[in-house]
Amino acid sequence: MDKGSKKSRKKVSGSKLKSKSKALIQKKSIKGKLQTKTKRKANNKIKVKKTITKKLMILVTVIIISLFIIASSYYLIKSPKFNITSITVVGNNKINIEDIITMSKINLGDNVVESLFKIDRKNISNIPYISNINLSINFPSELVIKITERESIYYAYDKEKNVYYRLDKNGIILEVCNKIELKEKEILINGITFDDDVKLSTKINDIDYSKIQVYRKIEEEFNNIFLEKKITKVTFENSLTKIYINDKIEVILLNDTDLKYNLTFLKDIISNVGDVNGTVDMTKENPTFITF
Repeated sequence: MDKGSKKSRKKVSGSKLKSKSKALIQKKSIKGKLQTKTKRKANNKIKVKKTITKKLMILVTVIIISLFIIASSYYLIKSPKFNITSITVVGNNKINIEDIITMSKINLGDNVVESLFKIDRKNISNIPYISNINLSINFPSELVIKITERESIYYAYDKEKNVYYRLDKNGIILEVCNKIELKEKEILINGITFDDDVKLSTKINDIDYSKIQVYRKIEEEFNNIFLEKKITKVTFENSLTKIYINDKIEVILLNDTDLKYNLTFLKDIISNVGDVNGTVDMTKENPTFITF
């Protein structure tokens, strides 16, 4: 046999070895993939079991808590220990305590927890001076009614009926009076219109409330400039606002136009004229002062 034939045999045997090696590598690869797949399935099963166990624990916990709440609620509602023995009202200055308790429709002996839901808030809110109601319990048997009262700021005159109405800062009608009975912090107001049938606890119309908002701006700036003087009366008419300082000086303002400038100028005028009665007209290009 010649050399060429030997070389070809060697080449043939070498190719067979390569084929066998590739086959072994493929088998190992398939085996590895199968093992990886098996491990993933096992891990997934463990994760599913853990998830189910966790959900069961959560469900059991929720059921236990729910049963506890139900049992506690039943005890709170049915036990005589939690029946009201006292009702305390705090925050009231103008409204009688007995009136508030009566309108709440809560009685001694009622369950203190149930009373939080049964109290007639709407009925209490019909009292004009009451703006807000909060309830709390001093366990085991005291119900506390905390109210926030509105404060009367404006004493408004209704010239059609010749009566006065007390208003809070938001224009809520609090009370009707037949004569001037100004209290501390109240200011007399003219120029507010009222309906024929005035209902307490309701707000004045938006147009007149806008007048009050204008005045509030004037008052705020006035208090910043005039430290020792006080506005005692205000009148709204013909798109103008008149304020009365210490019941002596009448000041006509074009509402809140150039407010800071006009009030600063007004202070200079009053300083020059001294302690006299008169009218200052700030609506003109050159403000005037007339004594009376």
